[in-house]
Amino acid sequence: MNKNLIRYPKHLQQENLFAWSSADELLLNHVRELSGIEKKKILIINEQFGAIAANLSDLNIEVYVDSFISAKSININSQNKIEALRSLSDCKSADLVLCYLPKNNNYFEDILCRLTQILDKGTPFVFTGMVKHISKGHFKLIEKYIGELSTSLAVKKARLIFSSFNGQKSESLFPKEIKIEGFDNSFTHFSNIFSIDKLDIGTRFFLENMPRGIIGNILDLGCGNGILGIKAKLLNPNSVIYFSDESYMAIMSAKENYQKYSFSDEAHYFWTHSMEGVEDEMDLILCNPPFHQGTTIGTHIAIDMFKSSFKSLKKGGVLRVVANSHLGYHVQLKNIFKNYKLINSNKKFVIYESIKQ
Repeated sequence: MNKNLIRYPKHLQQENLFAWSSADELLLNHVRELSGIEKKKILIINEQFGAIAANLSDLNIEVYVDSFISAKSININSQNKIEALRSLSDCKSADLVLCYLPKNNNYFEDILCRLTQILDKGTPFVFTGMVKHISKGHFKLIEKYIGELSTSLAVKKARLIFSSFNGQKSESLFPKEIKIEGFDNSFTHFSNIFSIDKLDIGTRFFLENMPRGIIGNILDLGCGNGILGIKAKLLNPNSVIYFSDESYMAIMSAKENYQKYSFSDEAHYFWTHSMEGVEDEMDLILCNPPFHQGTTIGTHIAIDMFKSSFKSLKKGGVLRVVANSHLGYHVQLKNIFKNYKLINSNKKFVIYESIKQ
């Protein structure tokens, strides 16, 4: 197994975080032992940073991911040989499915249902993951939509799950339509967005503390379903709205939700890491930053968002952030912007504002 791999973006790579895991290694060892593997069409689902795809790039493979970071990592680590699919509908068939178990079971259920629509009965599945991240929910969903399963022994805290498709077609339950108080239109939620069944309390607090009187470019950074950008447009109708997120499903959700309103102009959408590729300068950036990347918890992505925001803002432009109070983001904001202001707080959340001077 080639372990000379990077986690994109490279400047965020930490010494204790690798682009491969023992779950990748266990799966790759299994695949290489299969007879006739060179004649099979292999579909790889939810690849993390390209360890599986890059090490199988000599075979007939297709890769589907929702994550921009994963897609870029796969492309780089495969030396530009592989471009990940953004939709499972772009894949018509497969002889073998390899799947890294996702953290989000809504997303996992959606994937399995959509695969039942394109696969032949008897198609083998091999799922992989670290034992501590494999849940009863994963087992239940595999048995419900694919078929009976068996497992490997744990090796270096990783495990494989085996199943074969029983041929039963299933319709996906996603996307969902969710009604949120204070908005005239329902919100379309694709399966891999955060807080799919209801509005998370951090965003709800942010909505109560939105800037007004802005004429210019407003970016909903890490937009999810796009609710912050939509609210900003409703309060600031002469503004131009931008949405960015590293989840392609989030971008699809934001686009559908924005277009439900009769706004006089179209918004701009970026499937990207932070603000990579967003060239226009911003007057206001709204950010409810994530503090996890898959199963990895940390503040590195949020801090990178703050640094990118500083570069993207016009002089006098504003970054407004909501976050759990214990994360202490005011320290980072002061380091980057040389200023910050507490806009509001409650028992759990704080809202900070920093100005590019």
